[in-house]
Amino acid sequence: MSDSSDERFGNEILSIVPANPGWQVHVQHVVKDTETKRQEVDEESVNPVAAWALVKLTDVNGSSCSRMEPVFLADGDLINATEYKRMHAIYDLPGHDDVAIRIKVVDPKS
Repeated sequence: MSDSSDERFGNEILSIVPANPGWQVHVQHVVKDTETKRQEVDEESVNPVAAWALVKLTDVNGSSCSRMEPVFLADGDLINATEYKRMHAIYDLPGHDDVAIRIKVVDPKS
């Protein structure tokens, strides 16, 4: 089971099932200049989905909900969407631009 100590993205994988071939995620790292508010895609990739995970999300107030998320291959490792965001997003860090992570599931039929 995966567990995150970052309060913004507390998550725990409750169950996991393999994904059918062909599913992908389109991942974008979007940099937002904190002074000008301009946004631009700094990095993007298309990654294969290996599995679907039922993930329990817990916010800083302790409330939680569950949702299905893709588990995909990124940089040679399998990772679920919330954990990827936790690892790569940057918000309100003095002296740094914000980095938001967009993850879009791509249906193999599209």
